[in-house]
Amino acid sequence: MTHQQHWELAHDTGIVERNGLTYLAALPDGPIVVLDAVASVVLQVALDVSADDVTSEVAAAYGKVPTEVDAAVSECLSGLERARLLRRVGARG
Repeated sequence: MTHQQHWELAHDTGIVERNGLTYLAALPDGPIVVLDAVASVVLQVALDVSADDVTSEVAAAYGKVPTEVDAAVSECLSGLERARLLRRVGARG
């Protein structure tokens, strides 16, 4: 059985959500990254659905078509991955 890829927080990532913002930090030394409301939705969706479904789910949350949000979703997720706060796991095929 092949498992789909999904996103998860990196092992040492701390997360706090307050007033529509999300604060992420690599613990214990940071730095702290503050996500605005839209990036917070992208992250929450990414943590809840398969990696292949993130763009379509974010688009649906905002009443858009996936092509309208694809670049922004990809940049948000890859930025968090580059910061080593988020990682993509699971089988690719």
